Parts: sequence; structure tokens; C-alpha cells
Amino acid sequence: MIGLICILLFAFLLSFFLTPLTKYLALSNGIIAIPKKRSSHSKKTPVLGGVAIYISSLFSIFTTSILFDFKIELSTAVYLGLATLIMIILGVIDDIFSLKPYFKILIQSFAALIIMESLGPDLMVYITDCLKNVIGVLSYAFELSDILVILIII
Repeated sequence: MIGLICILLFAFLLSFFLTPLTKYLALSNGIIAIPKKRSSHSKKTPVLGGVAIYISSLFSIFTTSILFDFKIELSTAVYLGLATLIMIILGVIDDIFSLKPYFKILIQSFAALIIMESLGPDLMVYITDCLKNVIGVLSYAFELSDILVILIII
């Protein structure tokens, strides 16, 4: 439990200090969101805040796992690292070029499948069983449970 609190605290503090830095970098390089019809921004806003959070989370997890000697399977770490890297690259590209929604959902679904693979069959069965208990409609449709897990991850 102490390790989890350390991860959260360290990630918060690191992102607290990295966010202004990424804001400065975005502003100085013209990486800003210009308000459009489908935009949630009402004025020009620097983007790339997700990069600060991503770096903070990644650094915190690895640092804490070393300090507290957490055992993370290499395959799980590789899958999760790959999936999150895909998502952060997609986010940065979208921030700069404004990608089409169908393209983003396709790439996000691919990353979600990687995450599902990293969880392993035992955890996926547990997750789908929980979903079946919460949403009884899915009790006989394993494939629908998988689709719902993908949508939850996205």
C-alpha cells in the first residue's frame, strides 16, 4: 500500500512540475489547439499536457518498482509500454494535425487489444465475469464482453 501511495504522490508531483514545462514548449513551438466547431476550447490553448502526465506516470512506476522491488513480468511491461506509447503518440499527432475520429478510434482499439493481451487470460476472464454480473445481458455473449472491455479502455 505504501508503494501505491508513493507512485501516486511521485506521479502527481512530477506532472505538477512537468506540465508548465510542456505548456511552455507547446507555446514556443506553436503547438496549440485553435478553437473549431468540434473543439472544447474557446481560445487558443497549448496542448501536449498528456505528454507530461505520461512521462510522470511512466517514470513513477519504474522508479517505485525499483525502490520497492515490485515484480512486473517483462511481457506485461512491454505490452503496457507499447500500448501506452501508441496512445501518447496518437495524442500528440492528433494535437498537432487534428486526426479524423474514425482513425483515432481504430488506433485506440488496437492499443486496447494490446492492453487486453497484457492482462492475460485469467484477469480477462475475471473482468468479463464482473461485467456479466453487473450487466446481465452479456452473460452469454463473451465477444460482447470483449468489445465492452475495449470500449472501457478507450
